[in-house]
Amino acid sequence: MSSPPVSNPELVVADEEIFAALEGGKLSLELKAPLDTQRALSIAYTPGVAQVCRAIAADNSLAARYTWAHRLVAVVSDGSAVLGLGDIGATASLPVMEGKSSRPHRSQPAGPEGRVRGSRRRQRLILGR
Repeated sequence: MSSPPVSNPELVVADEEIFAALEGGKLSLELKAPLDTQRALSIAYTPGVAQVCRAIAADNSLAARYTWAHRLVAVVSDGSAVLGLGDIGATASLPVMEGKSSRPHRSQPAGPEGRVRGSRRRQRLILGR
């Protein structure tokens, strides 16, 4: 795993720091509220969630308010053309795909009306639904 440090005129980062920062991946999933009581679980899951499902079934626009659908990001790659690394395969491309999925939420509006679709060969970035 020894390679030259990533550098440009303003930045030098050693391999050890890069590998340490990326251990476990870049992304996480966290609950908005703890599910530590039966009441909390009943509201978030069953039977409470059924009421929200029925409301969304009657009015799809409610999905933006009651789900995270408008904030979802999917990045799909077969790993055949990754950042000038060439054909490194889908598994080896995962760190790059995680990075791609973490960037748009900072700079791009995501949602059914503001979705972004781009493709280059088989690599696609999709925001929203």
